[in-house]
Amino acid sequence: MQNSVFDIFTTLAILPYSSPNSQRHPGMDRPDLVLNFLEAWCCLLFRCLPPTLLRQYLPEHVDAVKEGKEANQALNVANPLDNGETENPREFVDLYESEDPLVLEYLHELERKRRPEPPTVVIQQPAIPPEVLEPPGLAQRLGLTPATLVLIGAVAVMGIVLVKRGPASVGRPR
Repeated sequence: MQNSVFDIFTTLAILPYSSPNSQRHPGMDRPDLVLNFLEAWCCLLFRCLPPTLLRQYLPEHVDAVKEGKEANQALNVANPLDNGETENPREFVDLYESEDPLVLEYLHELERKRRPEPPTVVIQQPAIPPEVLEPPGLAQRLGLTPATLVLIGAVAVMGIVLVKRGPASVGRPR
């Protein structure tokens, strides 16, 4: 789907590029604050802040909060302008009050993962020596390594091939 007709993007803001050697742009001495401001602007534009923050920052004539099934789902649970602020604690949304079945399923799964699982009982059986489970084969009894067995097999195959071809297959000196 990459580079298809369904790839439609809109540029909402462009920040000027600044390098240490270039001229400084006004307001770009702290790009982290500018990015927080742009994030807050997009949160207000798409109405993805908690209802209390939407009412606080949007004008009164704008319907900030929808009611019923189409109610705002706060994708951002904190105000982006508070990023990096340590003096005042952030305001978070309690997801347990949500009526969305997907959110409730997520919370139920979190609770299930947090519950301690009952301890697993492991019954240890006495160790059985390998000789009892599998009797040693001929190669083990003779003390042959796998490489030796491969060499013996290759010699046997070559011998069978030479015997089947007969004496005519041996080259005559010229």
